[in-house]
Amino acid sequence: MKNGDFHGYSDADWAGDIKTRTLTSAYIFFLFGAPITWKSSRQHTIALSSTESEYYGLTNAAKEAIWLQTLLTELQYHGKEHVPTHIYRDNQSSLALTENPEYH
Repeated sequence: MKNGDFHGYSDADWAGDIKTRTLTSAYIFFLFGAPITWKSSRQHTIALSSTESEYYGLTNAAKEAIWLQTLLTELQYHGKEHVPTHIYRDNQSSLALTENPEYH
């Protein structure tokens, strides 16, 4: 399976709910161009910045990607090779946070 065959997108809305100020995060994953799983939900945490809300969204998407990789491996879809899953996002500050080894 090539890198472009299995990928996902993640996005989050910082304090989008005016009453509760909770964030809404969403992700969607594609396999060969067809959506195979997606979710949009309000989170139980309150983010203090757009970076933090995007990071929460990426965290949920990463957990789903790990679960999907495990499922596809159990179905012997990948064979023995491990291919990283690309998760696309639109927030540069959350990207910098995820790539900085000081925070992990």
